[in-house]
Amino acid sequence: MNGNSLDNVYKHSNQIFVQTWHGFPLKKMVNDLSDKKEKNLQLSKFLPRMNKWDYLITSSNLNTLLLKSAFKLENNNQLKVLELGAPRNEYLINSNNEQEWLRIQSKYLFQNDENTKYILYCPTWRNDQRDSITNINLVDLL
Repeated sequence: MNGNSLDNVYKHSNQIFVQTWHGFPLKKMVNDLSDKKEKNLQLSKFLPRMNKWDYLITSSNLNTLLLKSAFKLENNNQLKVLELGAPRNEYLINSNNEQEWLRIQSKYLFQNDENTKYILYCPTWRNDQRDSITNINLVDLL
């Protein structure tokens, strides 16, 4: 998983849950929120989700410290934190391997076109702006 899991998705006893968490926490999240009411609301929603995790992969010691603070990782006694780096796609950007690019295109985009460029749009909320992810006009952007 690379983010929050759905509340109604349950972990079976024979499953292993690996959390890679997306990005680097440059904003205050969950336990680190300043607004006490919002912090408590987010914690009550997040802690049951985090308790599904068996492993958390982080990119560095600093990333681990920030995630421990934000997510109260000590509440999951079974969790193993592994500082192994973050999944990356640099090999696709820097690779001249056309076959690999076509394989990835086919697998995730269901097409093959070596001349097509893609934009990955990954919105996120900032602090007290949870009701509106962005003001960007996506039609104009495209």
